[in-house]
This record gives sequence, structure tokens and C-alpha cells, in this order.
Amino acid sequence: MDYLAELPWWMPVGIVVVGVSLCLAGNNRLDRRLTACGAVLLVAALGLGLAAYFLESDRERAVAATRALVKAVVRRDRPAIGALLDTRATALGIEGRDAIAAVAAASAEAADLRGAVITGIRGQRDDGRIIVLFRVLASFRDGSQLSDWRLSWVRVAGAILMERAEFLGGPGMGDADIRRYLKDNRPR
Repeated sequence: MDYLAELPWWMPVGIVVVGVSLCLAGNNRLDRRLTACGAVLLVAALGLGLAAYFLESDRERAVAATRALVKAVVRRDRPAIGALLDTRATALGIEGRDAIAAVAAASAEAADLRGAVITGIRGQRDDGRIIVLFRVLASFRDGSQLSDWRLSWVRVAGAILMERAEFLGGPGMGDADIRRYLKDNRPR
């Protein structure tokens, strides 16, 4: 399905060009078979284009889920955060869906997270997983902070769920800094 959902734009366009050419050549030569062949190619191109437009690949679903996860953290919506996590999820040394959702919501509250904008995002397949790399600009009471993240998503019973989150860094901030902050602000 991913092949249809992530079809390159030039493929249906190329098939349309060939189909129109065959239709025109068949019409000029009064050759019904050539015209019919061109029409079949036009219908095939239309079908491929519609499939690519309406079907969503796992990569596209993981990118959309990443955006939803960032929004849920900003809203401090523990059920929404938990719904996007695998039961065995890990993030920055925290294990389990409920623990991660609780820490994420509590940390957003403690830091007075006011908003977050994803400034760059890229999804890719890697050994059965979908890896989403993204940069987010988070706004706090005391200013803004840019950070880079790597999320690993897996398909579980038809759903795309986050399996692992890694903090890749930010200006003046390393993995040890964020782990220390999370440890100090865990919900009690």
C-alpha cells in the first residue's frame, strides 16, 4: 500500500502524457485499438492518482501522529498523549505509556509550556519502523527553546504508535540536561 500511497507525482503525469498521445494518434489514424489503449492508460493514471491522494502511508501517518503528540503535550492532555504511545514505549529513561504521558504533561506544566511549533519534520522507514526526525520551537514563560527529536513509530494492530523518543539536543541543552530536568519534575 505504501507504494500506491507514496507514488511519485511524475508517474501518473507520465502515464497521462502517453495515454493522450495514444488517443490522439489513434484518433488521427482512425485506429480504435490505439485510441482504446490510450483511454485505458488515462483511466489507469486517474486511478493511480486518486489512490495516491486518498491512501495514507505509514510514514505519513507517523508524521501526522508526531504533530498530534506535540499538540497534546502543549495542551497537557494525558489521555491524548497516552493514546499515541505503545504500552512498552520509552522516552529519556522513562518506560511505559502511562509514566511517559504523566511526565510529559507534568513537565509541560512545570515549565509553563505555552506553545510549540514544528519547524522541520522528516519521516523515513528503517527496518520495519518509521523514524520521524523533527525540530520544534517551544515557547515558555521565560522565552523560547529550539530542540531536535527522533521518534520511532511502529504499527500495532493497525495503529501507528510511538515506541521510542530520543532527545537529540538543542542550543545550550544536552541529553543530560533534559534528563535531569525530567527527574526533578516527575509527578509525585
